[in-house]
Amino acid sequence: MKNIFTDHPKSVDETYFQHMKAALFFAYNLFTGAIACIIHAFFPFLFVHTAGKKVHYIVKYMKATGRWEGLEKLFGSTESGKESQ
Repeated sequence: MKNIFTDHPKSVDETYFQHMKAALFFAYNLFTGAIACIIHAFFPFLFVHTAGKKVHYIVKYMKATGRWEGLEKLFGSTESGKESQ
């Protein structure tokens, strides 16, 4: 029987709770980075490096946990600096 709560986590080799933890990690970092960017848009002297630090932190986490390779399989390599279509 198909289980909508565990099918996707299993497809990426995670349990439901491992997947939840990873998704919440991304949500928190993307959300706080977005808030910092919005504030920075109006007050450019605030949060000058926050978005870049968040992106770097997320990519570092993804590479350390093997998620980066999964993205490259789905979307292609971006190592050349050009996004794949």
